[in-house]
Amino acid sequence: MAFNFPNNPSNGDTHQEGGLTWTWDGSTWKSSGSSTGGGGASVTVSDAAPSGPNAGDMWWKSDEGQLKIYYVDANTSQWVDAAGGGGGTTGSSVTYDLSGRNTTSLNAFIDLVPSSGTTDSIEFVGSGGSSISWDNANKRITTTSTAPVNADWNSASGLSQILNKPTIPSAYTLPIATAGVIGGVRVGANLTIDPSTGVLAAVQGSYTLPTAGVGAAGTLGGVKVDGSSITIDGNGVIASGAGSSVPAVTDIAATTGAIAADSSVELNITGYKAYSIFKIKSSVEAWIRVYVDDASRDADINRSEGNDPSPSGGVVCEVRTTGANQSVLTIPGVQGCNNDDPRTDQIYLSVTNRSNSTTAITVTLTAVQIGD
Repeated sequence: MAFNFPNNPSNGDTHQEGGLTWTWDGSTWKSSGSSTGGGGASVTVSDAAPSGPNAGDMWWKSDEGQLKIYYVDANTSQWVDAAGGGGGTTGSSVTYDLSGRNTTSLNAFIDLVPSSGTTDSIEFVGSGGSSISWDNANKRITTTSTAPVNADWNSASGLSQILNKPTIPSAYTLPIATAGVIGGVRVGANLTIDPSTGVLAAVQGSYTLPTAGVGAAGTLGGVKVDGSSITIDGNGVIASGAGSSVPAVTDIAATTGAIAADSSVELNITGYKAYSIFKIKSSVEAWIRVYVDDASRDADINRSEGNDPSPSGGVVCEVRTTGANQSVLTIPGVQGCNNDDPRTDQIYLSVTNRSNSTTAITVTLTAVQIGD
């Protein structure tokens, strides 16, 4: 049954509704009996329960649209729903809202929210490559899942595309190995390779050992053993035998860098540990001094041309040329030696340019080795 009371009543106003006369007391409508003069229970219309009710009084809870009757028994007294409430305890009509939300970027909740009481929730969580999100604007849960992908080297877009692919040259030619280049080795008649292990094996071929050349820059090769002046024993040891050996007179030379006029530089010539000098040649006019070691050369650096060196000063000899490519004889020969410790084959010189122009100077010693 629905009641329809007037809006904005004044204190003392009456209203006929449901066969009853209702009076507004300033806060609620109260029944004062039937419209025909008969008695009846009190009826109150309000959001809040009326105070001091008696058994059988009725209350229209206007905010819920629910009629309640005050019920009294031997043990309890309470307002009970006249209809739709069920049960014998105080009750109310509960409404529910269904809503969604999320607390992280990987979950979503469905909430069943009552008008009173505890909210019930169901949580959805993404895992195993799937993600869950709540779309509040459209009131829906979105599930995103990445399907297994078969990569395609040639694919230029989509899930099958391979990103950051290395660039592979279309072709590569392995260079032939040299002394300065890492590369491949060709397998020929005298070199084989085991295809199962990759092991290289040398096959004896035809090779002629050259005869060893003369001097430090000579060809590396074999030495012939004549059996008289040179012999070799069963252990492969070579020994010099009897015979005459005459040392050869040799020209040994070295060249300075560019020297300004009347300036001096140091020059070393690779020669012998002990020697005899017969001639000194200079490519331009120069003053040339020969020493037994570098220390003696340094000690003599301030001596002027025309002054004699100090006794035991380590000066082997000195010459002064007056023209280009002039040779000065040191007959019958000036003996000298290397005074390094240990002894070496270096011959130490100082060269002063007297040509009146900046130039490099080549000095040639004509000498013979007299010791080792």
